Formats: sequence, C-alpha cells, structure tokens
Amino acid sequence: MPENLLIRINEDRQVACVPPVDAERTVASDLEHWRAEVLASLANVLRKRPVDHRIAVLTIAVENGTSGGTEHGPLLLHELIDLLAVDVREILSEHAQAVRKECEIIRKMQESGLLEREVLRQIDHLVEALDEWDSSAHPFQRSAHARGQEHDESRALALSIRSLAVDLHNKGEFTAAAEHLTQSLHATFSNLSLVADTVTQDLETLASLREEKTKRARERGEWERSIRYEGSYGWPFSDKVQVSAEGLRHGRSHIRLEDMNRVRWGATRHSVNGIPTGTSYTIAVSSRTDVIRIECRSEDVFNGVVNSLHKSVLWRLIVELAGRLRDGQQERFGSLTVQDGGVFLSKSRFFKAAEVKYFPWSSILIGSANGAFSMSAAADRAFTGTSSYIADDNTHVLEALVRLLWKNGGDALSSVVFTNPKS
Repeated sequence: MPENLLIRINEDRQVACVPPVDAERTVASDLEHWRAEVLASLANVLRKRPVDHRIAVLTIAVENGTSGGTEHGPLLLHELIDLLAVDVREILSEHAQAVRKECEIIRKMQESGLLEREVLRQIDHLVEALDEWDSSAHPFQRSAHARGQEHDESRALALSIRSLAVDLHNKGEFTAAAEHLTQSLHATFSNLSLVADTVTQDLETLASLREEKTKRARERGEWERSIRYEGSYGWPFSDKVQVSAEGLRHGRSHIRLEDMNRVRWGATRHSVNGIPTGTSYTIAVSSRTDVIRIECRSEDVFNGVVNSLHKSVLWRLIVELAGRLRDGQQERFGSLTVQDGGVFLSKSRFFKAAEVKYFPWSSILIGSANGAFSMSAAADRAFTGTSSYIADDNTHVLEALVRLLWKNGGDALSSVVFTNPKS
C-alpha cells in the first residue's frame, strides 16, 4: 500500500468530520473486502450471459488488460478469469475430446496405409476442432501467459498433437502432413512458451526434411527418366521390349529391377566365306524364378536395353557381389574362381590335369578378347582364366568391380564398396 495513502484517506475523513483511520491493516482489509465484492459482482453479471458471450468478454478484457499478453495486467482481471474458468471446464473438455478423436482417426488412417493426401484432408477437420478449442481456451491461455505461467490443459493437448505430428513423419514419412499439423499447432499455442519453442524447432526440422524429400523425389524422377527405354525389333511381327523403374518387360514376361540377380549381354559378328553378314545381339536377365532372353539384330535395341541396365541394376549387383566376397564366399565366373583378395587361375599341361594356382589381385593382368573377360598371371601368363560375356552370368559385374579396384587401388575387391573389408 502506498505510504501516503493513509494520510490522504484521513485528510478526506477529517474534512467530513469522520474519525480518522489509525492502522494500515484496517485499510488493507477494507480494500480486500471491496475487491472481493467487485469480483463477485462482475462474475454474477457475466454468469447471466451465455457461456460463449462470457468467453468473448473475457477475451477482449484480457487482450486489452495485458496488451496482448506482454504485460502482467490487473490482478482483479486474472482473479475474474480464474473464477470463471470453472464455468467453461466442461466445454473445454468437450472440445479437447473432439480434438483427440480427430487425432485418433488420423493415426488409424496412417496405420491402415492410406495415402498422405487423404490424411491431409482429415487434418483439416482436426484444425477445425482445434480452432473451436482455441476460441474457448484463449482468454485462459493469455491470462496464464501474462503471469508467466502455462495453461495446463492447453499444454497437455498441444503435446499430444505434437506427438501425432512426429509419428506422421517418423512412421509414415508423411512430411507434408506433419508440417501442416505443426504449423497449425504453432499458430494455436503460441502462448505456451515451452511448447512454442519446441514447435518452432520442429517446423525448422520439417522444412529441412521436406526440402530433402523434394530433392530425393526430383532425383528419383530424373533417374527413372534416365533408365526408361522402349523399343521393338523383328519383322514382320515385332517384339516389344521396355525398361523402366518397374523392371524389364519383354512380350508377356516381366522381371522387377529389385529381383534381378544375374545379367549377361554381348554381340556376335557373323560372316560367310569371310564376308560379313551382320551382327546378332544377346541379352539375358534372370531372377530367382524367371529368365528373359532377348536375341535380336537391332543395335539400337541392344544399346538401349544395356544402357538402361547399366544405370538401373549394375551398381546394385556390384555391391551385392562385393558383400558376398567380403563375407568370405567365393564366386565362379566361367573358368575363374574369385575370392575377395585374388583369383584362382589354371595352366594347361599335356597329358596332365591343369595346374590351378591362387594369385592376389596385385599380380593379375586383365583384358577382353573373343567375347570374354580374361585374366592372366603377370609372372606366368600361362596361368589364365576367362568368363564369357554372353554365356556366363554377371561377367560384366565382375569386370566392373575389378576395373574399379584397378582404378582406386587396394588389395581386396570389397574395398571398392566397403570402407573396412573383413579379413
């Protein structure tokens, strides 16, 4: 109580010939009693109005009284808001239940495998329910914020919605849906300092993730366009061949890209009496259960399919081969028996079985001749081995891996792909 208040009160009482007040405690008690009466009077007046009218009045009062939550505001205002909070508790509970119901619907939609655009439409209904909550809870949020507190019911609801946004991204990669929901969360609960700070960080993270997702989608689209090929060959009845992100189609046969585990291709030149008569081309692609074999005389079809296979499956097959070799397996390609650190080559001998010897990669020479990938020992070129491009599966995969080792350097084929090859 101001120091001169008692003097001012007694001056007025002396003029009115009223006995003076001799204790500040008496003044404080009277003021408190008067404030309680004013508070009760205001509450009684407001309680005669519909609940939505009460909320609207309190919203205007708290916005003006606290300068939008930037100032503490009158104590009487906050006491009135706390007193009337009991009246809207049931309404807030109903609005909160509606919001949680929408959250549960969205969770079930995601779990059932619906597309993100369906979830986005449902989020619009959640935002509508959230707006209903906010219109009722706003004066109580603002009053708590002006006093350096948080509205507990709003905080609990905000955290449950944030949990949904996190799950939308983490469990379903619905980044756009998560970002849309988080933006609504940020707009509604900006009065909650701790929640607002967390949600702001979430928005920054989601924006970065969205950009990354957009970049991946763009790169995926560019990759799909780069591997796409469609052609036909033969006369009078042409055979169609198509390579796309869905796989290789030839006639009625189809093998998905991810199922391909063996490839081979090559060309054979033909001649009669030394006179060239053309070139035939062979492409074979296999999975665990199916084989597609293309034999044609069209160089354009051959180059188109092979280029697409190079871009779409060759690197995956290289990585898988390197992984098996790193794990200690040995692979057979034609007459070559390959291990991670070297290869077994053989030397023919008259009237005796061929001599087989192991050579590390540092002592090997490689080449290509007569439709085959060849290797020989640098110290003794009689030790050789070959793998046919047309007849033996994955010869092109082996050659690509070996040439990468030659280019990058190293002692093991797996070092081309893996940083720490197993010994």
